[in-house]
Amino acid sequence: MTYGDILKGASKYSPAAITWDRQPIYDTEGVLNGVTAIPDISFFTKPINNTYTVAAAAVIKYKLDTNLDQSGKLGGKRLFILHGFHIQLRGLVLEAASAATATALSDMETIYEAGLFEFSVGGGRPRVSLPLSVIGCGMGLYANVATAYSAGPIGDALPSIRVVSNGIPKPSNFYKYVLGGDINDPGVIESDVQFGATVKFPAAVAAVTTGISMKVYLDGILGSIVQ
Repeated sequence: MTYGDILKGASKYSPAAITWDRQPIYDTEGVLNGVTAIPDISFFTKPINNTYTVAAAAVIKYKLDTNLDQSGKLGGKRLFILHGFHIQLRGLVLEAASAATATALSDMETIYEAGLFEFSVGGGRPRVSLPLSVIGCGMGLYANVATAYSAGPIGDALPSIRVVSNGIPKPSNFYKYVLGGDINDPGVIESDVQFGATVKFPAAVAAVTTGISMKVYLDGILGSIVQ
């Protein structure tokens, strides 16, 4: 089945007028630390040049953080065929203690085990609602990869970066939504259709004490309309 077949009856554009790229849609947000009831985290609502918060610090979103230039929509003459999702967590630890690594890894485990992932299109009911731990990391660093912890020239702590992936990092390690094309539910997102993802924490969890950011990827094919 070709992408032209998938789009028949699902898009107002002619398949011949679309060029395709293997390009995910992605966004980054921070996980609020220092609280036992972690608030919901909404993704794809703040485009490039907006800010998100990690460890009480505002971080400006650049192309590395998101590739959306408007809130909750593809915008322009584009459409997207959704294949699935993968998620990465990244921790920035700035502590003068050797326990910083263990704390960061424990926080990431808490987030994976206590989070509920939801994805919706068009403002309706969630198309996907499942435990965060089910969603793989895709390609990325595996387990605990870090810079060496050391003290600065005046005894202050230097940052130590921790990246944790859910499962073995390989391109096939993502949660499949549509793969190969399902004509009844093709997963097509039009340029003017609202979409979004949310990570919820339905129950009170152990406090997340370190600064952690979360990146959500929508894996799939991005189409540019040329007519």
